Amino acid sequence: MNTKDATLKVIFGVMIFAFSLALSYFAASYFEESFDYWGVIMIFALVYIVVGVAVSSVLAISLGFLFSADILILNLLFENFGDFSDATKVAVIGIVLIVLYAVTWFKFGEVETAEVVEKEEEPAEVGTKNTNLNDRVEKVDISGKKKVTFYPIKGKAFFSSEPNIIRIVMFTEQVFEKNDFKEGELDDYYNMFVNSYKPSLPKEKVKIVLDKLKKFADSGGRFEVT
Repeated sequence: MNTKDATLKVIFGVMIFAFSLALSYFAASYFEESFDYWGVIMIFALVYIVVGVAVSSVLAISLGFLFSADILILNLLFENFGDFSDATKVAVIGIVLIVLYAVTWFKFGEVETAEVVEKEEEPAEVGTKNTNLNDRVEKVDISGKKKVTFYPIKGKAFFSSEPNIIRIVMFTEQVFEKNDFKEGELDDYYNMFVNSYKPSLPKEKVKIVLDKLKKFADSGGRFEVT
């Protein structure tokens, strides 16, 4: 979740807390002639508890309802149960709070786990962990592709008809979803290739491949596969 989304949720949570609390008191006053004032308050408190737990996947909004329920229950206790000591009232509301937030916390944690989105692979990480870079590059289909032309920002254009360079370039385009790069944008990506790319080629050819990539990575620019 980004900062903007988190802020919006908190704002909505505060708004829900304020308006839900106001609604319950306005409704209790409005229906006071037909229904018991504190009975209406109790009904709203129970409804807010149920709703707060039900929407616990959005914690800020859930807490808005639960805080409203807390205020209503506190008011209800202190206004209508004068026979009980203050310590007893505090203990009752404390237990209610602990139960409510424990349920919300655990339910929220489960939802967060279930809703984890698979992290998008960073370009500079494609050759790490369980990813076999060589196999992925070899699987790139270069049928009908005869050469790749590089148009660096600095220097003259150059091309290569080396199949492995064509594969790497097409693989790079798949990873970044583009073929135009700023100066230095491919530095980390190139360093990853130097450390991870181990094709079944003679060392001389590997050096040619990496030198071509290094030249383009240093300058930036665009490439075209034809």
